[in-house]
Amino acid sequence: MNSIRDRLQGALTDAIKARDKAAVNAFRSALSAISNAEAIATDTPTMIVQGPIAGSIRGLGAGEAPRRALTELDLLDIVDREIQDLTAAAMQYDTLGQTDAADAIRDQIRALQTLLAH
Repeated sequence: MNSIRDRLQGALTDAIKARDKAAVNAFRSALSAISNAEAIATDTPTMIVQGPIAGSIRGLGAGEAPRRALTELDLLDIVDREIQDLTAAAMQYDTLGQTDAADAIRDQIRALQTLLAH
């Protein structure tokens, strides 16, 4: 079985080919959220050395840090949070009487839920 990330990437490619704007937006947003979650923590210490550039890190690749490894459960949680955020946004648009915008967001929700169901 493919990982959620692989399924999102494949679904994004298919949505682009089908010109499904709502699905493209939903899948890109979810993939971005996953990528952001993998970023290293900002409180990770770096080795700062004295040199020609204040606060620089010396040596090729010395500033590189491994990204966080996320489990499938972590990925599922991220996509679930995306769905929750989209649901809240759709409800806000409904409250404002902007049903077209709310419906567009619900299309994104359906795309993510369909992906998770498979």
